[in-house]
Amino acid sequence: MRILVVGAGPAGLTLAHTFEQAGLHDFVILERRSEVIIPQGNTLGIWPHCIRILDQLGLLDEANKIKTNLTRSCFLAPDGTVLQENKMHDHIEANHGHRFQLFSRKDFVKLLYDNAPRRSERILTNKDIVSIHQDDSGVKVTCGDGTSYEGDVLIGADGVRSQVRRQLFDEDKDTMPFTAEFKAVYGIGPLLPGLRVGDIVTTHGHGDSTLVFVGEQTTYWFVFVKRDEPTQEWSRYSKEQEAELLDKYADVPITSDGSVRVRDLRRTAQYTKLVDLEEGIIPKWHQGRIGLVGDAVHKMTPYVALGINTGIESAVVLTNELRKLGEDTSTEAIAQAFEAYQQQRYDRAKLCLSTSGSSCRMMCWPSWIVEAVSRYVMPWFGAPFVARALAPIMRDSAVLDSVEEKNHKSGRLPWKFAKVGPNGPNIK
Repeated sequence: MRILVVGAGPAGLTLAHTFEQAGLHDFVILERRSEVIIPQGNTLGIWPHCIRILDQLGLLDEANKIKTNLTRSCFLAPDGTVLQENKMHDHIEANHGHRFQLFSRKDFVKLLYDNAPRRSERILTNKDIVSIHQDDSGVKVTCGDGTSYEGDVLIGADGVRSQVRRQLFDEDKDTMPFTAEFKAVYGIGPLLPGLRVGDIVTTHGHGDSTLVFVGEQTTYWFVFVKRDEPTQEWSRYSKEQEAELLDKYADVPITSDGSVRVRDLRRTAQYTKLVDLEEGIIPKWHQGRIGLVGDAVHKMTPYVALGINTGIESAVVLTNELRKLGEDTSTEAIAQAFEAYQQQRYDRAKLCLSTSGSSCRMMCWPSWIVEAVSRYVMPWFGAPFVARALAPIMRDSAVLDSVEEKNHKSGRLPWKFAKVGPNGPNIK
């Protein structure tokens, strides 16, 4: 079976590793950019269920060299008053055996790319897809440089603005299959005096919030703002619009004593960008020999850091289903594999979407009721409640069904799919 993958972001590069581990060695990844590792992008977090997958892929030791362990979560009122401090990630580790790990997006993509076997021949850049054709004999993609590639399966891992999805379902180029109710400026800058490594700091607002992750040497930050109206149109913002938003929220405190504010993050930022935050799941993830994975099918807000984890799990399930096909490359068999993949993933992706969306809205205090819950109820329930509420997302996650975990760990809450042997399926 020959597999074509469009997109060398985190989802596409994850497929490079899951395919290799599953024995699906005949594949090529086509990336439209000139470089796979780009400086833009903020941060991403890997939850325990995807730490298991990094272990299966043989990447855990290298990942541990570039991670930041988060130790404290702090929630501030708009005036900087501390509403709650907790060590939720200690509870996450106790429940599931592994800790949540923070990475810069650039470093994580570099980890996946640098460790991809035969990457020079399998991961090709400057490959902008201009046409796709499929029939009962296979699928063919043609690129803007005149080259073409043929295979049995095509997977679109090319992000929220997926060209594969647009061509597969004949989408209007000016509208998206998702909805954006929020926008955000994200930025990257140095570690500032007054910030503590390993902290996550959320400052609530009324229709807005800030979120800051403090890494070893880097500060990753977001300013979230509810849009005046939801939109399904693609938006691109100017630097002037970005500056106007940051001016408005310049005084928002990031520390309880006000020693660090949004203006300080902005002043020291190495990179900033204003974007809409698309949310949604498309109803159909495949057609014939072509399927979609990652942000191309399920897009969520950065709150709770579930987007990358949802994409990794989808890549794993898709790999498991394609592996089961063996030598059967008929259109019918491939379509059935894609359908099985969507059936397994749809409800779990929907749960992650809901969790991310509700968290974003809770932090932006849309009503006095939500504000009261944040001020008076959540501090009483505390970190154990939140960790337990998130548990199904981690506990029930799939793993590669033919690859052993070398560093298997479990906690108080057992995994739905237990440790996997080299030749056996997932064990419930």
